[in-house]
Amino acid sequence: MDKKRYKIFFSLVFILLILSFITLNFSLVSAQQGINVDTGGGDINFINGIRDNFGEGTKPVTDFFASWQSGDIDLGLAKLLFLILIALVIYSVIETIPFLGKERNVAIKVVITAIVAFFATAYLTPQEIYAIILSYTSLGFVLAALIPFVILVFFSITLAKEHGGGTKIFLKIVWTAFIFFLLYKLVVFWMQGNVTTTLFVGYLLMIILSILYIFFLQDTIIKNWFEEDVKMAKLRYQQLNKWRREKSKREREEFEDYTNRVGI
Repeated sequence: MDKKRYKIFFSLVFILLILSFITLNFSLVSAQQGINVDTGGGDINFINGIRDNFGEGTKPVTDFFASWQSGDIDLGLAKLLFLILIALVIYSVIETIPFLGKERNVAIKVVITAIVAFFATAYLTPQEIYAIILSYTSLGFVLAALIPFVILVFFSITLAKEHGGGTKIFLKIVWTAFIFFLLYKLVVFWMQGNVTTTLFVGYLLMIILSILYIFFLQDTIIKNWFEEDVKMAKLRYQQLNKWRREKSKREREEFEDYTNRVGI
């Protein structure tokens, strides 16, 4: 199954889960309240009942986004999202281990990821979750600064590789926005008195690295990356040509040997 089919499959699964959740809530509310349909007297509230029950069924979803917008997100949900995020990071790291590489020992990788991610988040208290969300801790720094930095680096390289030099202005805008975001976080921490020396140095280092990358290192890294791809392509081409020559030579020798044996 190719990437496009994977995306379609997971999108359909996500939509089905949302629809199932809404339908379940709708059914529960309908069972509790009932729908008033008086066919004898002509007083039909069927449409109003559907509207009210649908509103009640989708209330958990709307309440969630309302809480998220006001900054009052449920800590249980935040903990679950941290669990998923940490599991993804851990699985990506495990993928780089030689004896647990890609398409090998998938079950073992999933089990290791689940255990490590569970214990990494199981004993987080509400205060620690708030601290992580506000980026006061080492994990908060990793989630708010380090991981986005790494993602932006590979995003920049991939974008430049696929679309060429025309993306330079766009990438500069993206990196500038990221730098201002880090500066904003650092200033807020400083004004609130919640910044430690280690955290300050970490954010400052990310800001400096971002500035160096976008103005000095990006072209060099992309150039070296392309040169490495060209070298690998040339090497594969040379190996393929060598294999073809050896194959042709072997077939020619076999043919000459055959003609000599049959006396042609």
